[in-house]
Amino acid sequence: MNEKNADSVMLPGIYEQINLQCNKDQIAELLQLIQGRSNDARKAVRRSGEKEDLVVELKHAIERKFATFAEAVRLLQRCEESGNQTIFLFKPRNSAAAGRLRNGTGVAYRLFGECWGDGYFPKFERPREGLAWVDCRIGLEKRPNDWLLKAYGHTQRDETLENKLAIPAGKGKFKDVRLYEKRDINTVMVIRWRDPHYLEVRVDKALSRNLADTISRLPPIEEILRPAIDIKREMVAFSLKERVTQLVRDRSSHSGKGPAEYRLSRITVRDAKNGEIEFRPGDIADNIDDAPARSRSLDSLLNDGSEAARVPIEWITDEDVLKPFAPLRVDFEGDPVNAISVRSRISPEALDYVLSKFTANP
Repeated sequence: MNEKNADSVMLPGIYEQINLQCNKDQIAELLQLIQGRSNDARKAVRRSGEKEDLVVELKHAIERKFATFAEAVRLLQRCEESGNQTIFLFKPRNSAAAGRLRNGTGVAYRLFGECWGDGYFPKFERPREGLAWVDCRIGLEKRPNDWLLKAYGHTQRDETLENKLAIPAGKGKFKDVRLYEKRDINTVMVIRWRDPHYLEVRVDKALSRNLADTISRLPPIEEILRPAIDIKREMVAFSLKERVTQLVRDRSSHSGKGPAEYRLSRITVRDAKNGEIEFRPGDIADNIDDAPARSRSLDSLLNDGSEAARVPIEWITDEDVLKPFAPLRVDFEGDPVNAISVRSRISPEALDYVLSKFTANP
């Protein structure tokens, strides 16, 4: 085993998480930046090889003072905190809850006690089971009154590979055999306060089968957050139902209002009697308005008081922050439409762009 491979087997702390959470292109982009700083860095730092090789190169670049540890931390934050999540939105139930949430330092002391302060975070080790806090940042870029908490989670799930039923076992007996493997589920949970209005609980979708599976991951987050804020008692869902319904009404493919910013395909609406009607084009690439009769039916329901219940949106805008991820699939779902599922990892700027479309001036 060569030296580099030996290093990769023993990746410590932050480098293990970068290997787990970042993709090869993201790491290579930072290495390219490092190479451009000096001739020595250009000669010493390489960008070729597998992802794990690039992680080792980053580790060596920091050890040789071509880069800082803080740059590795920022890389990890950008890789793991935005996207591949269902984001549940909540508003404070009353002014007392709002006051506590607006005091990020108070939230930190309630969660971590007097030992909290400079040097306490970030941490990079995952728990063997359950959730553990690994970061707390008060005052975010261009948002001095916002704060962010992050927890790492780990659990295992048995996944069936093969079922063999009714295998003869002799003397008229039979046995069923199940072949399964234990899958590690490594999650990143993020809680973000957007001052002064609402709280985001970003639940990792890693190996999540559906929305119900993702919702089942909420209680452990609520439990570790309870010393600071009780979500069930002190928060209410921040519903996006009206805003998403209006987006469906104003769809550019139907109204002709300028270039299309997004594309709608499958849509579920809920009528005044709480019944659900799903519009499902024959091909997922079809636009909801490709069939005039379908388009008229949707408009008729909306005009009759129906509201959005589940709306997958593909963002196709040429905005710079979204270009690297286009077309970006985002699902608005849950009851009362306070959940936003982003299917892929994206940048913080791209996530902010999407959220701002629906949460500004609540």
